[in-house]
Amino acid sequence: MKTVLLIGSSGFLGSHLKKRLKNKYKLICVNRKKQFDIGDFNQVKILLNRKIDFIINLSGQASTKKNMFNTIVRGNENITNVIKNKKIKPMVYFISTTLVYGFSNKLLNEQSKLAPSLNYSKFKKISELHYLKSNLNFKILRVANVYSSKKNGIIKNLINCFLYKKKLNVTNIKSYRNYIHVDDFTNIVDKMLRKKLHHNIYNIGYENFSIHELIKIIETKFKNKLIYNNNNCKLSEISSHKISNPRLLSEINYNPQIKMKKFLIKEIKNET
Repeated sequence: MKTVLLIGSSGFLGSHLKKRLKNKYKLICVNRKKQFDIGDFNQVKILLNRKIDFIINLSGQASTKKNMFNTIVRGNENITNVIKNKKIKPMVYFISTTLVYGFSNKLLNEQSKLAPSLNYSKFKKISELHYLKSNLNFKILRVANVYSSKKNGIIKNLINCFLYKKKLNVTNIKSYRNYIHVDDFTNIVDKMLRKKLHHNIYNIGYENFSIHELIKIIETKFKNKLIYNNNNCKLSEISSHKISNPRLLSEINYNPQIKMKKFLIKEIKNET
């Protein structure tokens, strides 16, 4: 049985991946709750002093800019500095974000220009470049907006505000994002671990929606208005963009199972 090191196993993506992979691999799970600091070189060195086939690094979110830099930039530098001296090098899956593309009116793919506007995505870009300059075995996964009924974010807020007749605050109703359900995300990563892939960079996403389109799906189906406040933030400041059909889906022969429209309608019906 192959060994997977899951860094950031207590987060939203990490906890779902852990459930998906636990019966297929020997899992080593580390996170902040276990007092693991990826920014500490010695801790990373000790952790990687064993046979590991895959490293999935999901870490990144932190409360301050300094901690975020330490986790994303310094953490990934520590990983690469340790494993470059190992005889048998594990495959590293670095979980990045489609936010590295920043704002664009064009349909984006893996070759599109990167123009991150947020500290989080800027640090992810720095780490991407670090991997690209290395001679290691790695895959960069630029993950879109992953949603579920329980994850905090625009999708959960949309549903709750409609159900309980609360006002929804939106950054800009015209803002676009690409979305994929967490079950499809974990299915994709599971397939990737078992497949010899052709590229080092992959977008992971499925459907593009503006906030306005999401609101209309609900209003049209349930014949009722959703109350919202549009803050009209600049689209360039909130990284509005659309992602083209990711090449990964055809490469691993996978069609996402959960469509946003059906998901929204089902979730609302289940609560009424």
